[in-house]
Amino acid sequence: MGIMHESGESAFAKTMINRVFAHPKIQVDSNVNHVFISIDPNGGGDSRFAICSCFYRRGKMIICGLDAVKSKNPTEYEPVLFDHIMAFKKNSFTKDARVIIMVENNLGFESYHIERFINRTKAGRFCCFLTDKDQKVGLRTTNPIKESMWVKFKTFLEED
Repeated sequence: MGIMHESGESAFAKTMINRVFAHPKIQVDSNVNHVFISIDPNGGGDSRFAICSCFYRRGKMIICGLDAVKSKNPTEYEPVLFDHIMAFKKNSFTKDARVIIMVENNLGFESYHIERFINRTKAGRFCCFLTDKDQKVGLRTTNPIKESMWVKFKTFLEED
């Protein structure tokens, strides 16, 4: 659930995740205007730096990229994040899309590090989600919000 715990239990059953990858690919028939990339940085423990990308088509959220990397510092996740973003730049339907980066901002300055890293790359048009009255980079989450998001995503997976 994105909540630090010692159980080593996965947030989602492997069978549900495997079903996501077993679906036939969606055929995109027109350009995508916006790609949303959500990032859940890890605290350096057993969790992973997670990246999930999507766009919307005809009122449906289309998951178009998932990555996870075990990392203890930025040099381990930065290449994975860069490749994830650049995959959209190489696709004819998403190459001109604006990329909206949404980083969980619960780990000190990690969201700022990610924003600076992307600024130094050739990632093209992007913006980072800003939150709160101070316009800090990232999305502040709480345990109730995380649990709610977990329940919703798990429901989507269960409903195929």
